[in-house]
Amino acid sequence: MEHAPTAAALSAAEQSAGAGKSFSIPLAVFSALGIAVALTVGAYTGLCAFLASSNTIWPGISILGQEVGGMSVDRAAETLAGVIPTLNADLYLYEEGTKPAVHAGEPDYSIPLSDLGLTLDPYKTARAAYEINVGNTPFFNLGWQFLTGQGVLEYRAAMELDPLKKDAEAQKAADALSYPVTTFDWSVSNDVLSATNPINGRGVNATDVRNKLDTIVNDISALTMDIPYHWVEADPVDVQAIHDAVYKETRNAYYDKNIGDVAPGQHGVDFDVDAYAATLQAAAQGETVSLPLTVTTPKISRVQMKEVLFRDVLGEASTPLTGGSARINNVRLASNAINGAVINAGEVFSYNATTGQRTVAKGYQAAPAYINGLTVDEIGGGVCQPSSTLYLATLRGNLEITERYAHRYIPSYIDAGMDATVSWGGPDYKFTNNTDYPIKVVSFLENGRIYVRLLGTNVTGRYAKMTNELLSTTPYTTVYQKDPSVASGTVTVTPYTGYKYKTYRHVYDANGNEISVAYEATSDYKKRDRVIIQNPAPKPAPAPAPAAEAPAAQAAA
Repeated sequence: MEHAPTAAALSAAEQSAGAGKSFSIPLAVFSALGIAVALTVGAYTGLCAFLASSNTIWPGISILGQEVGGMSVDRAAETLAGVIPTLNADLYLYEEGTKPAVHAGEPDYSIPLSDLGLTLDPYKTARAAYEINVGNTPFFNLGWQFLTGQGVLEYRAAMELDPLKKDAEAQKAADALSYPVTTFDWSVSNDVLSATNPINGRGVNATDVRNKLDTIVNDISALTMDIPYHWVEADPVDVQAIHDAVYKETRNAYYDKNIGDVAPGQHGVDFDVDAYAATLQAAAQGETVSLPLTVTTPKISRVQMKEVLFRDVLGEASTPLTGGSARINNVRLASNAINGAVINAGEVFSYNATTGQRTVAKGYQAAPAYINGLTVDEIGGGVCQPSSTLYLATLRGNLEITERYAHRYIPSYIDAGMDATVSWGGPDYKFTNNTDYPIKVVSFLENGRIYVRLLGTNVTGRYAKMTNELLSTTPYTTVYQKDPSVASGTVTVTPYTGYKYKTYRHVYDANGNEISVAYEATSDYKKRDRVIIQNPAPKPAPAPAPAAEAPAAQAAA
């Protein structure tokens, strides 16, 4: 039978307790704590056991971006089997030298991982994701890992790709993302020039794509790739080249020498190069800029020209034939060579080009000609008379003289200053048709003279006359030479007086009124001295001395 402690005993006990500063915990408290700990340990152990024995993947875990936590391995494998074929390497372009932009919208290019040789087993991948938290963690760490969220929440599957296929797909992607500079294009339609500005090309290097593909290992974030590109600048538009191709000079109807008839003219086409170049430069790439062309209609149509072709005598001249038969033969051949020649508007007539080289094969003969100041027989001697007669006709026709040379000595068959010397490989005579209509040369020999007429179309009625002015005279001198083989007093060189002339062109209107006088040319003819052979009579031989015994005879001599 228990007894209650006495007051003295309690007092002593309290004192004793106070003296040691201690206290006591009721046994019930210890019991409650023990039970709580036991329950907690049991619950934790149960959690660890649950996690270890569970056949589902760790809660919250993802594979290839797919949430598979709480799924069985089989279910997760099924999910992955539908996802793996859709995996792509997505390429987003950005300009080289700038920062990649935030990815928005569809990628610029996608490469299916299956094209890169990806072979990923869905079941093995799901099983590995299950094992990464359960199979590789100590039993009593499972609960703690679960409660603290320290478990692996993303399983990064190893994605192995075929190197050769990566090379091929990188090149394929680079080719697809690159494009060349567009070809500059222009055309003309209905007198309108249309030109389209070129577009810069874009270049992507296959190496840059290949390097990005190498980052695909076990992280799906690597499937989004920033790829740099560079611009390929288009060449500037060559507007001058377009102009050169489009430009056409306005041309009147003309005489076609091949068919012997008038051919149609040509409309002129032109545009302002600088203005069009500025307009194109201000336009955007790929923009088409149109420009009306300046089209000029010919002044003279084919019908108009046929009505007045060779209607008028623009100018004519004739000179008397001199010299022997060989010289006259050469004059006739040269006259025939220029007869019928047609010079269209703006063309240049060349006497040497028209007659060609004067040769024996063409019938030319040796006749007197001047060479190095001497008179010698030369094949074609005398061909200067047709050229001189033509020159005078050209002057009277008020045409443009392009090239003309005076003779060394003044000719006898034409007025001073009106001649034109020629020589193959040397001086030539040329004139330009400065009218709007064709000119035909008509040349012939008749009644001891050569005639040259220039037929054309004189729309103004103007014509010209020529005058000359003697500036100076240089008399020749007589030079004596000794030549025992030639009789004394023989003249071996015919003399010529030297003269210097100016010629003037007087232009008249259709009513005969003089409207202009212009200096034409200066002709400086040289002198040539007379050369006479002088052979003094020989001195008589001295007489022999007389003999001493014959004085009478000496006296008689």
